[in-house]
Amino acid sequence: MLWALAQLRVHRPPRTVQVGQTVTGDTSAPDQRRRASCAGPHEGDHDADQAWTFVAPEARWYRVRVRGGYDAAVAVYRGFDDRDELGCNDDDGGSLNPRLRVRLERGESYTIVVDGYHGDHGPYELTVEPASDRDDSPVPPASRVPHEDAAAMTARCASAPILTAGAHTGVIDPAVASASTSCGGGGPGGDTIYRLVVPQAATVRIRESSAFDAVLELRASCTAGARALACNDDAPDTRHAAIETHVAAGTYFLVVDSFWERSGGPFTLDVAIEPDVTAAAPAARSP
Repeated sequence: MLWALAQLRVHRPPRTVQVGQTVTGDTSAPDQRRRASCAGPHEGDHDADQAWTFVAPEARWYRVRVRGGYDAAVAVYRGFDDRDELGCNDDDGGSLNPRLRVRLERGESYTIVVDGYHGDHGPYELTVEPASDRDDSPVPPASRVPHEDAAAMTARCASAPILTAGAHTGVIDPAVASASTSCGGGGPGGDTIYRLVVPQAATVRIRESSAFDAVLELRASCTAGARALACNDDAPDTRHAAIETHVAAGTYFLVVDSFWERSGGPFTLDVAIEPDVTAAAPAARSP
């Protein structure tokens, strides 16, 4: 009986949202079993996510925004396949309201999942709108989205410098490009890779600034098909990118990529790693 109820919950008819429309929901009453990749692990059994169906009326860039009174996250999936995540954002510009820019194709159906970081939940507003004129500048067509060079990535990740908390500077050589990111059009320009060693469960925040349009992606590993934990192109504009996600203890890889072919240059990173207090000490018990 419980299994049947669970199936009804998962297969509830999807909500729909149209371009230019603002809809409301409440993740305190979740109806899906998807977890946005940038939302981190959920606390307890609360799923804290709701799904919306969006059919793109034309091929172009769209902006997906969520406003809520809690730490929300938003992800966009192609069709109903939760393995094909086109992008995910947790915090935008230092706020708890996520914003995501994705390129969608005319007539195609997409699933927008509103989630909560660490299972946080509450009421929200979801808006899907055309991207701004600046976002609508010419973009790499789908045929130019790069395929990842697995052999080159294996070699580069093995020798990737370790990224620690604090401020860092780097330079992307436009001629060195072997990664393909899950957002930012695949990052067809030059890229560089860092290794991030996290000794205990923590929240990782990385902010990037540059004169070129950069893309940040944090990965669970560096092998072919590595899962993206977080990916961001613009936050809040094309000269900045930012990601924030919760990770367990382990080794991760940060790809700093560039949105345009044959682009790159100097950049700065501001890295914060905040260990979980609860992971370092046992939870207090009630008397």
